[in-house]
Amino acid sequence: MPESLIVARDLTKHYPVRSTGMRGPRATVKAVDGIDLDLAAGECLALVGESGCGKSTLASLITRLEDPSGGSIIVDGEPVAGSRREALRFRRDVQIVLQDPFSSLNPRLTIESVLREPFEIHRGLLPRSRWRERSIELLEMVGLTEEHLDRYPHEFSGGQRQRISIARALAVEPRVLVLDEPLSALDVSVQAQIVALLKELQSTLGLAYLFISHDLAVVRSMADRVAVMYLGRIVEQGATRDVYESPQHPYTQALLSSSPIPDPRKRDQPGRIVLQGDAPSPIDPPSGCTFRTRCWRAVSACSERPPELSGEGRLVACFRPGPDAATRVVIREDLA
Repeated sequence: MPESLIVARDLTKHYPVRSTGMRGPRATVKAVDGIDLDLAAGECLALVGESGCGKSTLASLITRLEDPSGGSIIVDGEPVAGSRREALRFRRDVQIVLQDPFSSLNPRLTIESVLREPFEIHRGLLPRSRWRERSIELLEMVGLTEEHLDRYPHEFSGGQRQRISIARALAVEPRVLVLDEPLSALDVSVQAQIVALLKELQSTLGLAYLFISHDLAVVRSMADRVAVMYLGRIVEQGATRDVYESPQHPYTQALLSSSPIPDPRKRDQPGRIVLQGDAPSPIDPPSGCTFRTRCWRAVSACSERPPELSGEGRLVACFRPGPDAATRVVIREDLA
């Protein structure tokens, strides 16, 4: 594997809450609970998992939109410090594209003003005389034109707004884009266009992506590696093809098995895994392995201590890893 551009070690984010009303005792939500992550230059690492598992919180930590409760982040061999100068330098390297293009753009600003903001924040990046010219270049990179500069966000479709969000993220010439569910608010046909755009930009600019998504078909078409999250922890990580074709962790098997199958004649085939019960509360997770209360392969050791994420190439946090049931993911042809 190439040398890592971003290295996160033992990253945690805990939120104090009151468990039973204003006078109740304090509890802690372990949104991210000791995660190690490596992202190499030019690769796409996908984060998948059900809602509430901590994916977006991890994205906020990686981009330093939130400060971690513990752990460290190293970019290109340099620890990320807390000074304003270091933060600005870090944000030139790492940018984020948010889930909802309808709320991530200021409705009071023209698109030219939206694209000029990064140049105003990162003084010295570009002479003021070139700001409009560079804004036009950014729009053309994402498939828009100069005539869109003087319009407001409400005059665009969802897909166009997401293109503008991507253009804004590219303004400071980052090396990493964190893509937090960038397709979920878009129609399927528009999703395919944005996927094609992201692939083209990665190839042209050599970008690294941390790609967060619920859509397993899109992930398979985009990602070089996949990390599967459950209740604040990574339970399996490896090359996309390996994880999809031979999932080792029971949760990964259940997740892949839940992927929608377009052909109704194939939906009742054996191998589908339906988990019993809801995910445990992050305020009061089970002891040991947090998945054990829903796992059909749990043994006594699972309740005694959490399994470590370990292995050669393929990393799995399970005391009994291995293929267990037939799983499958259908790749939509419009996204492949």
